[in-house]
Amino acid sequence: MSDAPGSYMFLDPGRSMGFSMCLAGGGSLRHGTWSFRQERHGEVFADYANVLRRQLNSLPDPQLALEMLTIVDHNGHIDGNQVAFTAGWYSVAHTICYTMKLREPEIIPIQTWRSKTHGKTAVPKEMREKLNTQPLRSKWFKQQAKDYCDKNGWSYGSDDEAEALCGLDALRIIYEPNYAFGKGKAYRQEAFL
Repeated sequence: MSDAPGSYMFLDPGRSMGFSMCLAGGGSLRHGTWSFRQERHGEVFADYANVLRRQLNSLPDPQLALEMLTIVDHNGHIDGNQVAFTAGWYSVAHTICYTMKLREPEIIPIQTWRSKTHGKTAVPKEMREKLNTQPLRSKWFKQQAKDYCDKNGWSYGSDDEAEALCGLDALRIIYEPNYAFGKGKAYRQEAFL
């Protein structure tokens, strides 16, 4: 295993899971949405493990990254079942990478990939009163991801897929200095328009 990954895979974890993957340099881009609708948690994670293992096997020296999920507060209460279920996505990913002797997965905070891609890490001040609930803010952020995908010519079939594509782009920016430089140059050029 060299310092630089041979490929990348980014997951936006959840029962509707956006995924994206490519070779180093951006070739062979694949993306979509996996759906895990089983009732029993063990069944969900067994299916997820099989899908993840199969995809990682298809990639040369992959660097897997997952978005760090946010635990949603329900009127002052944190749902313990949600916390326990959410931990499963990461536990399975770490276990699979360990048993396959792959790189350790990275957990990337949502603000990190947002800052490296579309640059929107907070709702603008003038929109905060209008977007005053978590679901409204979430919808606005998902639209920023879709707009970024549109700007880059990437198709997507769901909000989760669009966010996974942004996460993959951030992963490439982190690991590929020349790609990051090119992205920075594009942002500077836009600033003069």
